[in-house]
Amino acid sequence: SILNQFIIRSLMIDWAVKNKIEVSDEELDKEVSHIRSLYPDDLSFRRVLADEGLSFADWRHNLMLNLLEKKVSKEINKKIKSPTEDEMKSFYHENKDTFRRKERVYVYQIVLKDEARAEFIKNSLKKESFSELAKKYSLGPEGANEGRVGWIEKGTIDFYDPVFKYPLNQVGDPIKTPFGVLLVKVEKKQPETVPPFEEIKSNIQRRIIELKEKSEYVSWIDTQLR
Repeated sequence: SILNQFIIRSLMIDWAVKNKIEVSDEELDKEVSHIRSLYPDDLSFRRVLADEGLSFADWRHNLMLNLLEKKVSKEINKKIKSPTEDEMKSFYHENKDTFRRKERVYVYQIVLKDEARAEFIKNSLKKESFSELAKKYSLGPEGANEGRVGWIEKGTIDFYDPVFKYPLNQVGDPIKTPFGVLLVKVEKKQPETVPPFEEIKSNIQRRIIELKEKSEYVSWIDTQLR
């Protein structure tokens, strides 16, 4: 596997040189700055490199090769055309099960530190709205947005499973979680379904293009190895 990666990368570099594709110092410095900005400080960044056994120079060189590979891939895939409407519809019908969406609920929540606090806030719903209480008391980041969490699919997060039985717009019993106690309100429900073609058309387009790009890249590698 390591040998194959080395060979493919060597072929990629050789092809890039022949086709005058390169990564400028400015492009590389920009990407280096972007990645380093994702860490709280330079010490944290250096510690990650140390944990991976990489010097900064080696990491920078690998980053340059990754950027070069993206440029080569983009050049190779230039001739790929967007799928037609018929092609996308055919893909949709042949792969319907892969688009199947599980039962899901649209939820709002208030995150609190313990059950006593949760019971107090639940009683407060008689006088104040859920959104106002979420803004005032929720410990979660969604509190600032009226407690809105959004869609949650059944079976993805175990402690949300009870809310699938909640009546719409009613707050159930407090739910204990690893990060606090939740008061949850379900605003919408949607049964398991396959979304209509038009709703996921852009997703289908991306998937077809990705498959074409992989096929084109494999074909390119085969050509280089001959």
